Amino acid sequence: MAALRVLVTGVGGGVGQAIIKALKASKLDLEIVGADITPNAVGFHWTDAAVLLPRLEIDGKYNEIAELLRSENIDLVLIGSEHDLLFFSRHRMDLERDTGAVIVVSGPEIIDLADDKWKTVGHLKRLGLPHAQSSVPRSHEEALGDAKEFGYPLVLKSRTGSSARNVHLIKTSDELSQLFDHVPNPMLQRMIAEPSPALSYEFTSSVFVASDNTLFGPFTARRALRGGDTWIAEVGDFPNISEVVRNCVENLGIVGPFNIQLMVGSDGPVPFEFNARFSGTTAIRAHFGFNDPEFAIRSFLLRENIVQPEIKNGVAMRYLEEIYFETANEKDIESLSLLRHDACL
Repeated sequence: MAALRVLVTGVGGGVGQAIIKALKASKLDLEIVGADITPNAVGFHWTDAAVLLPRLEIDGKYNEIAELLRSENIDLVLIGSEHDLLFFSRHRMDLERDTGAVIVVSGPEIIDLADDKWKTVGHLKRLGLPHAQSSVPRSHEEALGDAKEFGYPLVLKSRTGSSARNVHLIKTSDELSQLFDHVPNPMLQRMIAEPSPALSYEFTSSVFVASDNTLFGPFTARRALRGGDTWIAEVGDFPNISEVVRNCVENLGIVGPFNIQLMVGSDGPVPFEFNARFSGTTAIRAHFGFNDPEFAIRSFLLRENIVQPEIKNGVAMRYLEEIYFETANEKDIESLSLLRHDACL
């Protein structure tokens, strides 16, 4: 049987690179095709082939992507960039019909729910689940009024985005006045617990929903952040977190991976962000026994019955790493990345 060709998008970023690591940790016979919008994506140098993608936020790219999937003989697509989610979600059925590639992604309504933090709060409220008191003030004056009701400190953030972009801890009305107009699509949220650079109150938890709608997980880790990304993760048994996560995702209609971020405050665990995709801790999950990219291949492509994994406990610590190219310049690297369709460097 020929190796399965798996396209991973967003290999210039941490999520796409984490998917690659997880795939390489599996025992499946795979050829990994890296895809990104920039030719100097580091992930290109860890994969068996490399292709450039157009920006999928721009309409009219269907034929280009369909031809790419056909010409590269792609068996399955795993999405590593949040910017690619909505395109593949909207066009999943047509692309699968026209190319034969399997695309593991939730429906547009799930993508929208997870992408919009205000809608996430609304979902939690409708289910009677824990949530942080929130508002979407339409003016600076309205924001100051909501802040007075919530009390300081509080969180000012954009309704969309990830990796702590446009997220601010606001301690005074002066800070709110200075920052409010600089945050796109702003929302205010009562602070659940004080952010900390140490392992303390913040958790990340992931589930995977197979092709037969079986829920796998949650995989839960306490985490410390650096630059909005998990820097230290403590994987363990956190039953109070797991119960909240299961209640959040039950009957939601998820396809494949789904991630929830939570803080533990005085009233217990409170979810504050959904991600309808693989997350930056994908490789960490794979190491400790929860390899959701492998689950995706086995369940959606090979149609195997997968079993609940045995998740090991432990700690993961991240660090910076480099790739070096002697006597090369940027143009050389771009050429190396995109001309290597037969073997890894």
